[in-house]
Amino acid sequence: MLVDGLLGPQGSARMCDLWPTGDDGGDGDEGHTGEGLGHLDEEMAELGEALAPLLIQSDIEIHSRTGGVVHESGMPLDEDPSLSGAMCSKWLHILANHTLMMVWNLGPGRGSLELEPFDDDCNSKEIHLQPGMLAVLRADAMLHRFVAATTAYCLTCFFLQDPAQRQHGADGGDEVTPCCQALEAWAVERMREYKECLPEERADLGLPPRWEL
Repeated sequence: MLVDGLLGPQGSARMCDLWPTGDDGGDGDEGHTGEGLGHLDEEMAELGEALAPLLIQSDIEIHSRTGGVVHESGMPLDEDPSLSGAMCSKWLHILANHTLMMVWNLGPGRGSLELEPFDDDCNSKEIHLQPGMLAVLRADAMLHRFVAATTAYCLTCFFLQDPAQRQHGADGGDEVTPCCQALEAWAVERMREYKECLPEERADLGLPPRWEL
């Protein structure tokens, strides 16, 4: 479910959040950056700042950026990793407000980005990513999957619009992506279970506090 909004089952066979936090679905560690990955994460932030003036010309205003996530390509797992309420809440916020995604192939293998616009009138596109190449794509407008014949690691991040701007735009709000719709459905079902179960069983569901209201 979640990987469909990232790099697909093969591109996100395994993932590691560079800046995990206990309250948003991470494990609460102090980070997994290391000097090299931390530097690359800063490079993506600087590139986003450099793109900002060009984006404004296209009526795209970036409000914030997520921390980097490292993805290992490979054979997809038989089942999606278990989803928690905190993790669902974190990614719902990101996928409901993301606009741009950066994908940086760190190697050692080369791979391809398969891009499929949500608009049925547009054709799909395949972009070859050699090690060291970085792609910037409209994550809110297309499916994006990374595939590689051999192991490759990609560093990604999302650039987000202001949630208030996206929800109260002139057109009444943007359409959410299929992955975001699936996460919303999961959240609704989880909250239904919370309301129907006994009070002593509710703690086991692990809902974020704001979902319990």
